[in-house]
Amino acid sequence: DTYFLESYFATSRLSFIGSFKQRLGKNNVNEPRAAAARSADAERFVFHIDMDCFFAAIALRNFPQFRGKPVAVGHSWCGYPAIVKGNIGTSSFSDADSGRKSKSNAELSTCNYEARKYGVKKGMWLARARELCPELVVLPYDYDGYEDAAKKTAGILETYAAKYSGTVEQRSCDESYIELYLVRTGIGNRILEPNDFAHHLGENIRKEIFSAIQCTVSIGIADNKLLSKLGTNKVKDGGGNGVHLIVNKAALLNDLELK
Repeated sequence: DTYFLESYFATSRLSFIGSFKQRLGKNNVNEPRAAAARSADAERFVFHIDMDCFFAAIALRNFPQFRGKPVAVGHSWCGYPAIVKGNIGTSSFSDADSGRKSKSNAELSTCNYEARKYGVKKGMWLARARELCPELVVLPYDYDGYEDAAKKTAGILETYAAKYSGTVEQRSCDESYIELYLVRTGIGNRILEPNDFAHHLGENIRKEIFSAIQCTVSIGIADNKLLSKLGTNKVKDGGGNGVHLIVNKAALLNDLELK
């Protein structure tokens, strides 16, 4: 097949992720704001933004009838006649096809939290996933959707970076860091200290991203990238879709379990 490589890279999840920054281009990189623009008493906060089950969440936008069901994303989806025919309103698959796919050696790139309750994990062979969760729905990749969602998310984060003298580092299509410099701020009839204001902004960012791309987000906030990522892990452990501000570093590190 003379078009094998072209076809492979066009449909490869790893190729999509690996070339994401290259496609994004230098013009999409947010440059650090001048320190002179920051208040002298501003505190530095690093937000780690990680989409929850990103590949599955974006795929579900095309198949909303499967929301709340155990869902995974992989190439093995194409045997499902209801999806191939574009009949998005139905969720019925043939028994013969389900049996054939239960023996598949296809690898799942991700799955949602409903699937994880059955023990299904990303990187698992579909055959094993079917043993654990016979009702598992496997949906196709939506690379255009991932690209669009990543760009919309970057736009939201860059707005906050511009407003709070910060910068954005987009690590991948589903993961970013944003650095913000915050001071005591009045919200309505309240005066929020920088820590409380950081948490407030984290909640706003989370809601804005969901409104824009219909994907929930886990956000960790700390004074450096490592700790903010550990904060995100805390949110993920609780089922995602939340904000965790690290105030007591020692307590966080003491509770960590080595893996």
